[in-house]
Amino acid sequence: RRIILSDIYKETSKWYYNSKEVKINSLKKLNSTLSDISDIIYSDTPIFHNELINKSKLSGAISTARRNLFINLIEKINKVNLSYPNDKFPPDKTIYLTLLKNTGIHTVKEGKFQIGKVESSIKKLWDASNEFISSASKQTKSLVEFINILKSAPFGLKQGLIDHWVGIFLILKSNEFALYYKGQYVPNLNKDNLELIFKSPKDFVIKSYDISGNKLLLFNRYRDLTQLNVVSSANTTSFIQTIRPFLILARQLEEVTKNTKNFKDKRTLELREAIVNATDPEKLFFEDFPAVYSIFNISELSDKDMMEYINNLAFSIKDLTTYYQNLVEHTFLKFEDIFGKHSDFKKFKNTVNKRYASIKSDLLPSHIKTFFIRITSALDDKESWINSVVQDLVGSTLQTISDIDLEKLDNRLEKSFLELDHLVDLHKIELNKNQEVYRIEVTTTKGGDVPQQFIVDEKDKDKADKLSEKLEKLLLNNNNINKVAIINLLKKLKSE
Repeated sequence: RRIILSDIYKETSKWYYNSKEVKINSLKKLNSTLSDISDIIYSDTPIFHNELINKSKLSGAISTARRNLFINLIEKINKVNLSYPNDKFPPDKTIYLTLLKNTGIHTVKEGKFQIGKVESSIKKLWDASNEFISSASKQTKSLVEFINILKSAPFGLKQGLIDHWVGIFLILKSNEFALYYKGQYVPNLNKDNLELIFKSPKDFVIKSYDISGNKLLLFNRYRDLTQLNVVSSANTTSFIQTIRPFLILARQLEEVTKNTKNFKDKRTLELREAIVNATDPEKLFFEDFPAVYSIFNISELSDKDMMEYINNLAFSIKDLTTYYQNLVEHTFLKFEDIFGKHSDFKKFKNTVNKRYASIKSDLLPSHIKTFFIRITSALDDKESWINSVVQDLVGSTLQTISDIDLEKLDNRLEKSFLELDHLVDLHKIELNKNQEVYRIEVTTTKGGDVPQQFIVDEKDKDKADKLSEKLEKLLLNNNNINKVAIINLLKKLKSE
């Protein structure tokens, strides 16, 4: 509701400002006094000759112009006049000229944007905005706090101007702070983030970089490790450059490396978790990474200690990046334990195929048939061949295998090859269509005996089934006793 001065002015009224009486003897005097007081309270309010944005609420058309200006600032900040045509004046260009061009804030020299000489009419607003970023070096600052500074004395900006200034200033200074949305690091300020800031500034905080001394030395050690040039100061661009190789590394790891806990050095596991769960590059570099190696105060690190830390970090990174290939080689060693070492994979495959040449795949039971087909396949790439065999044994390749399945692999590998080895002699025997070959081999803790094969005609299998039914009726409730009794009977029958 607008207040009409004539409604509140009375000749008998007494007026006070700062606890002191002010002589007001006319409506005109009241008007001029209120104007003077406003100038005192809002002494730093900038003067902008643009009624498009100097409002409490923006129209739909000007809201669109605001978004267009932000997009042009992001995409064309290094272009003179943001590449607006000289003969056209859309609303966003008019706002650009008022807020950025005519105030000296946006200038371009040699194809590179830089802050120019800021006009005195806006200098205090500019300085206060910079002070807000500087104040975020020790702890995060909410953008709501920034907005409240702009709303309050001595600035008293209207909401329409605040909606523009906050986005513009964040874009221009985006290299000097880290932005967080609901606690998550936002690596790039874009039109979508800016729209979220406009709608819900309470969800955003900033943290400016305060990197000097040992922090800067360590930061440059990280850059050297990732083959980047050293810098004299750290900013958003250099942080993103430096952290990107670590994040890419985490994304490119095989699934087995992302999930395993089988690292020989537990620090490799802790490093992987730190990278995968990283939300803040500054915290990652100066707290999380060092903590993996029991370093909790980097300001106390000597040059020697810092070099040792970087070497340990490099070792852990190598442990991560080579885990899968080492797993492939380690698994192949298990095959070589069975078939012996060979100078190349082709010769190894020849040995495997020769060993099982007598086996007829169409006669194999289903549970071993796929295994046989895979080990004798035409794959000539060692890694692909190994993964093919492993997938049959545990249901996944080495690229995705779980630690539990990895434990099962040794036993299943040994068991499958043992079964194939038993079948080799059986498949050498020539059988008629209605015959089946059996093999008996009994092993105890006292040793084993010589395997024995024998052939049974189909007509004799019916007799065997009937005999089995009779024997089953004689079995006791104790299965171990039953098994020993049957084994003793088999050993006796073998010797006859």
